[in-house]
Parts: sequence; C-alpha cells; structure tokens
Amino acid sequence: IHSLPQEWLWCETWCDQESKSKAKTIDLCNNPLTKTPKLENAVRIIDEWTTLDNEAKEFELKIDQSKHHRQIELDHQNQLPNSKPIENIDDILLNLAESQKDLF
Repeated sequence: IHSLPQEWLWCETWCDQESKSKAKTIDLCNNPLTKTPKLENAVRIIDEWTTLDNEAKEFELKIDQSKHHRQIELDHQNQLPNSKPIENIDDILLNLAESQKDLF
C-alpha cells in the first residue's frame, strides 16, 4: 500500500497548518479529537466554504424557480379553451348530472 504525500491529502488531525497552504485536497473527515461535524469543519478549515456554499444555494434556487415557471407555462399551454377548474366534489356531481341530462 502506498500513501499519498500530505500535499495530496491534507488532514487537520495529522497535518500542520503550515502545510495546508500547499494542499491539493483537504480531507474533511471527522476529527476524532474534536468530534466536530464535517460541515462545521468545512466552514472553519476552508476560508471560501461559506461563499461557495451560498453561490451553490443561489444557483439551486434559480434552477428551482426556472422549473416552476416552466411548469406554469406548460400547464397554461395544456389548459383546454374555456375550461375552468372544478373546485370540489359538489361541482363534479353537478357537472356530471348536467352532462347526462341529454342522455335520458
């Protein structure tokens, strides 16, 4: 088994802070010494974490809004002309009774 040099897999538990600036990857594993959750470690260890996390959340929100607007457009396009939504069971039964008048 071959171990990677510290610069390829920097870990707060086993590596010093001076070597962090040269790190190519940072391991956000749970630190057995502090038992701090990974996301708390990420915010503390990686300076850009909060900024990048906020950008990702904003991007996700834009995608969700775009999907919502697209669905509204599709619903509008698929709506039958002169149709109105049926609100409750009474309306359904009334519409059914009216549509069957001519059958009997």
